[in-house]
Amino acid sequence: MEPETTTQNISIEALLEENLRLKKELKRQKDLYEDSHAELIKYMIETEVASKKLTEANKRLGQTFSSAVEIIQRIIDLRCPGYFEHSQRVARISKAIAENINQSKGRSAEVYLAARIHEIGKMSLPDGIIGRSYEEMEEEEIKLIRNHYLIAATCLEKIPQFIPISKTIKHIRENVDGSGLPDGLEGDKIPIGSRIIAMVDFFDTRFFVHRRCTSIDETFDLMQEKLGVAFDPDLIGAVQEEIRKRFSNEDAPKDVQVKLNDLTPGMVLSKDVYTITNVLLIPRGVELTETLIHKLQSYQSTDPIRGGIFIQSEGEGK
Repeated sequence: MEPETTTQNISIEALLEENLRLKKELKRQKDLYEDSHAELIKYMIETEVASKKLTEANKRLGQTFSSAVEIIQRIIDLRCPGYFEHSQRVARISKAIAENINQSKGRSAEVYLAARIHEIGKMSLPDGIIGRSYEEMEEEEIKLIRNHYLIAATCLEKIPQFIPISKTIKHIRENVDGSGLPDGLEGDKIPIGSRIIAMVDFFDTRFFVHRRCTSIDETFDLMQEKLGVAFDPDLIGAVQEEIRKRFSNEDAPKDVQVKLNDLTPGMVLSKDVYTITNVLLIPRGVELTETLIHKLQSYQSTDPIRGGIFIQSEGEGK
């Protein structure tokens, strides 16, 4: 019987040893788990902190970019008074149209930003060209003004954040029949943003900026003549619908923008005249005199007029 007892004792001792080993292994695994869990929590906290910092940095970058866009707009407006409001209108309408035809949120945002600064190329034009119609220009002057979008794109594409916008601006003067500038693109090969902005810019320039059309329908008639040549027939419905939602003939400007050198005594201001440093020079409703005109001219060299000078049309206010 002794051998049996010895064997049983060995088995019990082996079981006890195995049990002890398993307990140690379990404790080791538990400690390892707790250490890993602690590391995971630490990693998650650090990741969350880094994510918040990245979000804040992106927010600041976005604000900086937005500020840069507005600065560009203000600079354009100094050279071409009234173009800040023009670009804002074109941007808001173009973005809405892009959204209405199911463009992505990112693409619609690109269209909006491109429209806000689409006139930047005019900064390269000689003073004598700005504000004149094609009928008043020589052939070489017309070529210059037609290429100002290409000039803008060439400058903007050197800045990484502006590359997508530069492509949209570059092709605004392309025609859907392939006869446009600078690359002779046609149809869908022209970026959708370029096609939208071209049509909205055409409307706004004629109805608001140069006031060559006295009604919305008159402007639309001119656009209709260019369908299939300059403008995309597939977009005309969306463009006209959005414009009609926002404007009526009652919104047509009741005043006229006049160049500083063309002011004459007796004209009545329809808007306050401010300098770029926000100094109110003359309030609206004032009738201009030689002295006041001289005051405006003297400020122009040191603190230029912001947004242009607007005069009441005949009969306004009477």
